[in-house]
Amino acid sequence: MAKPLKSSNSNALNGSSSDRITVTLPASTMESLRQIADDEDIAVSEAARQAIKRDLSLRKLEAEGGKVLVQLANGQTMIVMPSS
Repeated sequence: MAKPLKSSNSNALNGSSSDRITVTLPASTMESLRQIADDEDIAVSEAARQAIKRDLSLRKLEAEGGKVLVQLANGQTMIVMPSS
């Protein structure tokens, strides 16, 4: 089970409380985040927040019985989540 975060930050994003975390990422993941940040002209931290928020939304959808489908360039559709 994950340990609870120790403190909240009162100068929050979007008017709500927030917590600061530190993560260690593989170099390839960090480079992908930097590329996304550069492409979208946002900070790397914002790219990470967006990725986390997207993943949490997809997990919630999956928990509610939903599926995430991707249509490939060749027109084929594949299920991405759930993965099994």
